[in-house]
Amino acid sequence: MKGCKDNIRIHDGRSNDLHLRLQRVPEDGKSYPLPAYFGSYPLLNVETFSDRLPLHMRKKGGLFIPMFQREALFLDFIDPDGKILFRLLICIAAGSINAISGKEPQSQVSEGEQDYIVAPKQR
Repeated sequence: MKGCKDNIRIHDGRSNDLHLRLQRVPEDGKSYPLPAYFGSYPLLNVETFSDRLPLHMRKKGGLFIPMFQREALFLDFIDPDGKILFRLLICIAAGSINAISGKEPQSQVSEGEQDYIVAPKQR
């Protein structure tokens, strides 16, 4: 698709530069060895497609990915230069719900359950 990107650059203001690619995984009843790469989802701008999107998406803005209901998603964190000096704690939310805990996302790390992932790799 012309003019779309397939990764998000995450920069923490220090020396970290991490890229996130949203990979397609077919939901066809078969098992695939991980990582199962079937191509990246394109990242599309809500503003560009505002005439075709629901009001709640237009109000929120940002980016979206076109997915079929039976598709799955694989998050691929990439350290493009191999120079990540610090680990990044990443909260993954879907529809304003923390995808790990199932609760509302928090802006601070709390004691107790881990509701985030560590990138690029957790020891």
